[in-house]
Amino acid sequence: MSPAALTTVSQPARVDVCVRLMRAEDLDRVADLYCEAATEDIHDRFFTIGRHIVETHLADLASVDGPRCLVAVGHDDQIVGVVEMASVGDHAEEVALLVASSLHHHGVGTTLLAAAVEDARARGVCLLVAEVLASNHLMLDVFANAGATLARDGGEVTVTLPITQGDVHA
Repeated sequence: MSPAALTTVSQPARVDVCVRLMRAEDLDRVADLYCEAATEDIHDRFFTIGRHIVETHLADLASVDGPRCLVAVGHDDQIVGVVEMASVGDHAEEVALLVASSLHHHGVGTTLLAAAVEDARARGVCLLVAEVLASNHLMLDVFANAGATLARDGGEVTVTLPITQGDVHA
């Protein structure tokens, strides 16, 4: 085996998804996404151990005042990811993502973030922010690859992503 073959890394295939605004009839499938997520993914998303937060969060998603949500729909109309956006001030929104545990490293998070940027840009939002656990390397990579600024403070990282032309390339 040549030395080059020893350094070759196989990249997982990207998964094709359609990203669209979440509809009321999607809530059950979004609930399935959260309920089927690995314990570590729930911890990374909510910064807490245990699933007690999921039920409360799903009620928030269903409310009129809940966050704006985009869903990634895969084959067989299965929801495989969600990005939530909530206003945190003038022309700024906080974003949070959850991708089906089985589809990490397949471009779903990158695709969702790119769609969130485009959606926010169309609505006049100028800045996306996020709080990410420092141990959540997958999400930090997605934000870093999108051009976000990452500022670590202990176990958390504050992410800022200004929205201008050419920010995210899916």
